[in-house]
Amino acid sequence: VFGPRGALLATASSDGDSASAAELIAVLSAIAKVPLNQSIAITGSSNQHGQMQPIGGVWAQFPRMVRDIAVAEGKSVRVEMDGASTELDRTIIEAIKDPLTHLVRNATGHGIETPAARRAKGKPEEGCLSLRAYHEGGQVNVEISDDGAGIDTKRVLEKGLQMGLVT
Repeated sequence: VFGPRGALLATASSDGDSASAAELIAVLSAIAKVPLNQSIAITGSSNQHGQMQPIGGVWAQFPRMVRDIAVAEGKSVRVEMDGASTELDRTIIEAIKDPLTHLVRNATGHGIETPAARRAKGKPEEGCLSLRAYHEGGQVNVEISDDGAGIDTKRVLEKGLQMGLVT
């Protein structure tokens, strides 16, 4: 679970095993080649020079993309969107479009299990991918979550060892 400014708040896996937040951040950052514990500051008033647009414009592509990935992988996934009318500056929307798409693809392809695996865990066969945007404390928060298996910390650690990022 990532919180404000990309801070890792908690981790979980299907078997209940977890790694320390610092270890997981280091390994995931190195694998993804992205500093997960750092933020990108965008300064200036969102109304001053930019054009405000609802985030729903970016989200509109996700249901079809999720459906296509789910069909290709034999999964059933429902997409829920809350706050599609939340407005952001056009430049910010352009900056987050690709990362949001990547997160949605990963959640669908890697996070949500097949119907058989979900059934074996006592979950409904249909997985749920949730997109939520809202204003809080002068900021806009965008959350992407799924009811899948979570981050398999053992697998992340193994990948980190293979890449020589962890000793």
